[in-house]
Amino acid sequence: MIIKKIIVPTDFSDITKKALKYSVRVARVFGAEIHVLHVVESYEHNVMGETKEVSQEILKKGLESKMDAFTHEIKTNIRIKWHIKRGKIYKEIDELAE
Repeated sequence: MIIKKIIVPTDFSDITKKALKYSVRVARVFGAEIHVLHVVESYEHNVMGETKEVSQEILKKGLESKMDAFTHEIKTNIRIKWHIKRGKIYKEIDELAE
C-alpha cells in the first residue's frame, strides 16, 4: 500500500492536535504529505456593521492565524499543507482526497 497524502480534518481541539502528531509519524514511514483541513460550514454573522465580504475576510485571517499556530507547534521535515474551506466537511474532505 502506498500512502501519498494524509488528510487531517481539524477543529483546532486537543484531540485533532493528537491526530496531527500521529499523522506525522505515519507520513514519515510512507513519505507522505500531510494536508490539514478546517471547514467552515456557514458564516452569517456581521462584524460591527461590516459588509459580508469584509466579515468573511476577518474570519479568514483569524482562521489562517489559528491554523498557522496549530501546525507551527509540529516540528518535522514532513511537508504540511493547510487548507481553509467553506462548505460541507464531507464534500471538502472528498474533494481534497481526489
